[in-house]
Amino acid sequence: MRFRVVPTLAIATLGAACTVCGDPAAPEALTATFPGGPSPPAPFVLQFAGAYEDVGAAPGAVRWLEIRRDGSYAALDEGSGSPAQGTFLASASHDLPLTFFFDGEGGWVATVTAYDEALHVVRGGLSSTLRATCAVGPDEALCDATHGAWTDDDVDPATGLYCLCAPPTVYVPSEGGCVP
Repeated sequence: MRFRVVPTLAIATLGAACTVCGDPAAPEALTATFPGGPSPPAPFVLQFAGAYEDVGAAPGAVRWLEIRRDGSYAALDEGSGSPAQGTFLASASHDLPLTFFFDGEGGWVATVTAYDEALHVVRGGLSSTLRATCAVGPDEALCDATHGAWTDDDVDPATGLYCLCAPPTVYVPSEGGCVP
């Protein structure tokens, strides 16, 4: 069963082990400044919008993260009582690995390396691997159920997606598939 964790529930559900990932190099242009507000990510990035959690995060590491389709986020550190919010940018590729660059103190990154619902976060020298708490990534059944066109084994070269939605809908699995 999949469900969406909100910050108050994330605080209440602690416990499990953390996987350490390397600190990916972030392009200077993305980490130096952010636009005045969030801007919608590319279609490839939208498939990874949703909530992620590491119930065994080390003290101070990112414990819970919600990546939103409007280019904003909320994040909760292990041991913190209130989530931080801000904006993010994502690498411009149409394939994996996909790296998110978050604003905030010192800037920080999260990377999707495979279609395995894992998000590898590095911030302030601390690493954690968060797992999706809702649908993310390619999902043929979800695509079909919401009237998307599944591309089988080949991704769409223009978007990098396996699920193509009829305009004006976009593929956001955490929100149900092809949604307005």
